[in-house]
Amino acid sequence: MKKDGRMMSKQDLYEALLGKIFELGREPSFIEVREDENMPDPNDYAYYFGSFSAALKEAMEEYNFRKRASGKKHCPISIKKPVSLPHNLRDKL
Repeated sequence: MKKDGRMMSKQDLYEALLGKIFELGREPSFIEVREDENMPDPNDYAYYFGSFSAALKEAMEEYNFRKRASGKKHCPISIKKPVSLPHNLRDKL
């Protein structure tokens, strides 16, 4: 949920999770996401994905696919659909 109480869209949640994965360069834990004030509550992912774990699995598959396809150990993620990353990550691309 957004701070104003509205539910975030599935795409917004997915983008936030991909941004966190990109920021860390690895899979974030439930606790890391919960404690990050810039991230949605991990429990919000259950509405669209069934669980936080399911959302994480989907996002990690996308991240790892793009990483392997590039042939680089550490590379910026490339997302199939156009998305907007959180402001704090845009400069890292």
